Amino acid sequence: MHPQVLRELSQSKVNPEFASAIREIESTVAYAAKMHKAGKLSKAEMADLEGHLWGQYISALPVDDFHEMMNDGRLDQLMALASHEDSRNGSDVEQERAAVLHKVKADALDEAWLSQKIDAQTYAELSREHVGRLEVSDDKSADGDYDAAASEVFASRHDRDPSQENILEKWLSKNSDGPNKASEKLTWNYDQSDEIERDQHGRDKDGYIDHDAIPNEEA
Repeated sequence: MHPQVLRELSQSKVNPEFASAIREIESTVAYAAKMHKAGKLSKAEMADLEGHLWGQYISALPVDDFHEMMNDGRLDQLMALASHEDSRNGSDVEQERAAVLHKVKADALDEAWLSQKIDAQTYAELSREHVGRLEVSDDKSADGDYDAAASEVFASRHDRDPSQENILEKWLSKNSDGPNKASEKLTWNYDQSDEIERDQHGRDKDGYIDHDAIPNEEA
């Protein structure tokens, strides 16, 4: 086995924190690519996100790897990937990159909650941790009303998006008998006017299929 391959395979045991950071970066990139394909992220936002994630990769490097890359020039290449080439100042870039990352995490959490991969309590708590605090949601959580807390979080993100209102109403109606009792998986109803144009099978002009973009059909 090639030494480099062996080294990469052993990372999870030798440097578990670094391995965990890499998994998170990879999952973020994969989800962001899905959002970009669906028209939810622009090319500029993708570029900002990629630069931010390269910065995270550099920060997560184990000390030995950092020095090794610094000596052989690879660190300079990574820093170039993490840099930006426009006229924005550093603080603006940092804030805008963080905003894109929050946007991706928020969308991923919305999807996970609506598809019942996570419950209302988890959704509210992870949103608070990874996206930002919402006082009204925190108050609902403190009272143990996690469905209401989750609803407040979702509404705060989509209060200007009428195409999402039916999703929240449908979820709430499915949970009328108590928290987290929904028995039917929910799906997105996209407003196609703001999305990449697709046919009835969810296929765009280049032939790519985004299953989440397939319009729902009423039974």
